[in-house]
Amino acid sequence: MQIKIFDLNLWNYNNFEERKPRIIDAIEKHDPDIIAFQEVRDDLRFNSKGYNQARQLNSKLGYKYFAFMKTMDVNKVNSRFQNPDCIEGLALLSKYPIAHVIRKRLKQHKEDKYTRGVLYARIKKEEEIDVCIIHFSPGGFFGKLHLEETLDYFAEKKLTPIILGDLNIDDLDFIISVASKDYYVGNEFNHCITLPETKRTIDDILIPRKYKFETFFCTGDDLSDHKALIAEVSKRTL
Repeated sequence: MQIKIFDLNLWNYNNFEERKPRIIDAIEKHDPDIIAFQEVRDDLRFNSKGYNQARQLNSKLGYKYFAFMKTMDVNKVNSRFQNPDCIEGLALLSKYPIAHVIRKRLKQHKEDKYTRGVLYARIKKEEEIDVCIIHFSPGGFFGKLHLEETLDYFAEKKLTPIILGDLNIDDLDFIISVASKDYYVGNEFNHCITLPETKRTIDDILIPRKYKFETFFCTGDDLSDHKALIAEVSKRTL
């Protein structure tokens, strides 16, 4: 069994109308089975309620299965209560049925103004595939705490999903040290600069050890402030 994944931080509504056709073209070119988006806005200044950026993209892409998780009230975080409602979250698009979803809130640590969560989905292709989309808080320290919390949560649930998204962690050695017991780390397989303007690597895909990377790379300088990650993953044979 092989699965192709496309991951992108959408960078909310910054120049979105200009970027939208480029994002659609990139996804259609690579034709992934699963798409993961972070920083997805449902912002009533720009869209009707519920018609968030991922749904707008999918109106052209036509993926049959969709899941969304609200992670943050943007106006509350930025004390802009006069603005129309604006929420941010995570989105998953899949060619294959989504059998089960968990929306798990992560701990908000002292001095971290952001609220975060993880979106888990069980997808049925030939076999079940567990996927978890993440977008941890910036600053490095909070991202590390969120990664540890996420790994602990799934270990307690006896789940090892593919974990993908914006970790907001520059320290690849740390990611490998806490995840390598159960996971292979994409940026160890093939290191990518995912924030080209600042030459940082903060996006990644972690796959359980029952899988292997066939390919892992980043692409698209004009899709977002992040590059997209693309991975082809196959199940190991004994």
